Amino acid sequence: MKKSVPELKALMDLHATARRLGIAEWPNKTGSFSSPLRPDSSESFSIFERSGELKWKDHSPSGDGGGDQIDLIMTYLNCDKKAAIQWMKKELGIEDEARSYKKADGNYRPRDLVATYDYRSADGTLLHQTLRFRYQDTGEKTFCQRRPAKQGEKSGKYEARIDNRTGQWWIWSLYGIEPVLYHLPEMAARPEDEVWLFEGEKDANNATNLGLLSTTSPMGAGKWRSSFSESLRGRNVTICPDRDDPGLTHAIMVARALKEVGSSISIVEWKDLWPDAPAGKLDFTDWAENYLKNGKEVAA
Repeated sequence: MKKSVPELKALMDLHATARRLGIAEWPNKTGSFSSPLRPDSSESFSIFERSGELKWKDHSPSGDGGGDQIDLIMTYLNCDKKAAIQWMKKELGIEDEARSYKKADGNYRPRDLVATYDYRSADGTLLHQTLRFRYQDTGEKTFCQRRPAKQGEKSGKYEARIDNRTGQWWIWSLYGIEPVLYHLPEMAARPEDEVWLFEGEKDANNATNLGLLSTTSPMGAGKWRSSFSESLRGRNVTICPDRDDPGLTHAIMVARALKEVGSSISIVEWKDLWPDAPAGKLDFTDWAENYLKNGKEVAA
């Protein structure tokens, strides 16, 4: 839903903006008052109407401040104009239209956000995210990686950008940080339990729903790191690869890496797991949906 700045301001006037910001002692009328934005004993703050629109003015010792709703948000939240506009949209429940990405022929491909997967440290701190998108024209999936950042933060060639949906700042890359395994807090809380390792977050989540202690690594097959092996050092690990050549190759590579850190490894054999499976690529979610649909028990 696209909204212009004048439309946003019409939906949230100056007084409504102050209330939503939670500014105490905000004068809900026009006139001169003590400033609600700083300690003040004099009437150095004013609210007035100009060209049919409410404005504010704060004659602070450090310099005059004032303007409209957006200026108030920028001043109170110490943010830039873009972030202030996104704050208004979020408060009003307005979501931007799906972001589009340009193809080689110059045309744009709209895509929708399907799921967001949080990767956290053992103590629960959010370290990075994987975002799953679906292109509207083909239904094809694509993924992006990002990590929390502050406005103006940079990492190599990557600079923090705002998420138009939430108004939060992110660096849209994992450059400069050490990624972690998915569901790390859950694994830390159950150090003696067997861990099931999958190729993607969707499979890991579905396995968790079936009672398994599950994980995956970010960015899919072929992206295993030695730090991931260290997180599973000495543990019993069952690897459930996708049923395709890249999946099997990834499983063997990970199994070898985990053997080096003393883990006990099993790899799921698809011919045993699902003997009458249809042809083509399959993953754990396909298997689970088939067995649940047919009323069969799912082994944990």
